[in-house]
Amino acid sequence: MSGNTGTFKATPVVNSKSFAVERTVAIVKELTVGDKIEGLDADKQPALCTVQAIGKFGYGALYGNYTEDHFVLDPATGNVAQHGKLGNRTVEDKYDVMTSCPVGLDEAGTGFTPLDGGFCGESTSEMAWSDYLLIHASILRIVRATGGYWFSASAYDDIDSVMQHGPELCAAMLACAGAGTECNELERISALFIHGHYLSDDAHEATLKAMPDIGEVGAPGSVSFVVSEGKVSTTEYIVLVAAGVLAGAAVVAALLMAAVVARTVHRRKRSPPTPVTVELEPGTLKLEPTAVA
Repeated sequence: MSGNTGTFKATPVVNSKSFAVERTVAIVKELTVGDKIEGLDADKQPALCTVQAIGKFGYGALYGNYTEDHFVLDPATGNVAQHGKLGNRTVEDKYDVMTSCPVGLDEAGTGFTPLDGGFCGESTSEMAWSDYLLIHASILRIVRATGGYWFSASAYDDIDSVMQHGPELCAAMLACAGAGTECNELERISALFIHGHYLSDDAHEATLKAMPDIGEVGAPGSVSFVVSEGKVSTTEYIVLVAAGVLAGAAVVAALLMAAVVARTVHRRKRSPPTPVTVELEPGTLKLEPTAVA
């Protein structure tokens, strides 16, 4: 989006006992993290939104303040859709803004998101509101955990390759943040991305400091843990739990058999004339090959 796009900034009135705010127009490139601007919440109701990240992504063509593939709220459908070639064409610096709300509002009333077609794929011209809420919430959690440097081109050494992998990351993020919380693929892609040569040294170091367990599905310091809010589900985890349960059952069975044998031996010593014979039934517990492995 254009750095000259106007937003409605809310500034607390000094010494106001009623917590009043002053409403002024502030252009995007003058906003800073922590500023509050007008936007819409998850129910599309008016809200004051905190700027979480802001950055510049090169120089290029814009149409009516937005790039052709920038996602904005479509009032007709209630979903978010690519802006298209609407409005006067200009060529200028491109900015991106992430707020605590799903959409911010510009001075013309357009609801803007922090996404463009490069993240979920240019072929994704429209996104359901429910899916977009999951993507926005996931990115917001990552930004809060690590920092807002993801929204600046300077954080990437190979921005073109990053854009190529965006659609895969978008799909994996949806799967992890959704009801199924399937996060194996998200963790795999994140590990390849972070440990590859896509980020600048500073961004790479900051990411590993905030999420030291990248690559370990469900670990507290992993991407999957952050995105799913600790509710991560993984087939590997299920197999391990199942193996643990079976192994535990086998140990309990072994202990019970040992106790029976020990008790029988003790009784034999106390009643020598009529030895008691105890026949143990063959075990019925079977460990699946995958569980044993």
